Amino acid sequence: MITVTVKYFTAFSTITCKKSEKLLLKEDCLNDLLSYLAKKYGTAFEEHLKRAVILVNGRQMDASVKLKHGDEVVISHPVGGG
Repeated sequence: MITVTVKYFTAFSTITCKKSEKLLLKEDCLNDLLSYLAKKYGTAFEEHLKRAVILVNGRQMDASVKLKHGDEVVISHPVGGG
C-alpha cells in the first residue's frame, strides 16, 4: 500500500470541499486513483475529469503511470491567461 497526496484546484476543490487530502491506496496506478475519486465524489467530479489536467510530482502523466509512496497528484482544469 502507498500513501499519496491529492491536491484539488478549480472546480475539483468545490466538488470535494477540500484543497487536498492524503489517501492510502491499495492499487498504484493513477487510473485506479482517478476511478476511486470519481466513485467517491460522484458524477460531477467524473465529468470534470474528462477535461482535467493531471500532474504527478509537477509533471503531466498518462493515466497508466504507476504511483509511488509519497507522490503528489494535482487535479485541475487547464488555466489560461492573457
